[in-house]
Amino acid sequence: ELGRVSSEALQLLRTVRALNAEDLHRRLFQRQNDIINDTQRQRGVALGVFSAASNGLGVLLQMVTLLIGTSAVLAGSMTAEALAT
Repeated sequence: ELGRVSSEALQLLRTVRALNAEDLHRRLFQRQNDIINDTQRQRGVALGVFSAASNGLGVLLQMVTLLIGTSAVLAGSMTAEALAT
C-alpha cells in the first residue's frame, strides 16, 4: 500500500512538472494552507473566549455567593459557622 501511494505521488509530480504547472500548484497549496490557518486561528480564539467566559462565570458565582452570605452574617440573620458549611 505504501509503495502504491508513493509511486502515485511521484507520477503526479512528474505530470505536474511535465505540464509546467508547478507554480499553479504551489499557489493552490498556499491558498489551502492559508484557509486552514485562518480556520485554526478562529477556532483558537473561540476556544479562548469560551474558556474565559466559563471560568469567569464560575468565579463570579462564587463571589456573589460569598457577598450574599457575608451580608447575611453581618446583618445577624446567619452565623459564620452556617455560612462555612
